[in-house]
Amino acid sequence: MARSITKAPRRPGTERRRGILHRGIRLLLALAWLGLLVAATAAESGAQEVRAWVDKTEATLEDQIFLTVSISGQRRLPSDPILPPLPDFSVTKGGSSSQTKIVNGSISTSVEATYLLTPRRAGSFTIGPVRIEKKGRTYQSQPIPVKILPCRV
Repeated sequence: MARSITKAPRRPGTERRRGILHRGIRLLLALAWLGLLVAATAAESGAQEVRAWVDKTEATLEDQIFLTVSISGQRRLPSDPILPPLPDFSVTKGGSSSQTKIVNGSISTSVEATYLLTPRRAGSFTIGPVRIEKKGRTYQSQPIPVKILPCRV
């Protein structure tokens, strides 16, 4: 004997409740997406900090020094960092990298640019502040003292 399977009749209002549930889920997803966009925008426009450092503060004329410039609150360089005059060094631009961290819902971003400095003469020097300009404002790093010794014999 073949049995026919029939669907149980639905309770009145079930379709309406299901539609409201789907709209509610879509609204929550849209709000979550909007929250992420706002957080990313806030991270992009947040506090700017420019830091610069070298891999060594004492070197010889035979050495090269890596100067790294880090800009927090950025996902990409707004423009090339403005290096101070460096007449005692030959400067070669290296690469750049960016980083985004999301920790407990807090987003932080930064970008780094690297420069290779080759000393031209021995002496004590100060690498002046590195600057960036964004939206009419100027941000700068602290100066860096460097000592260059004569070549080793």
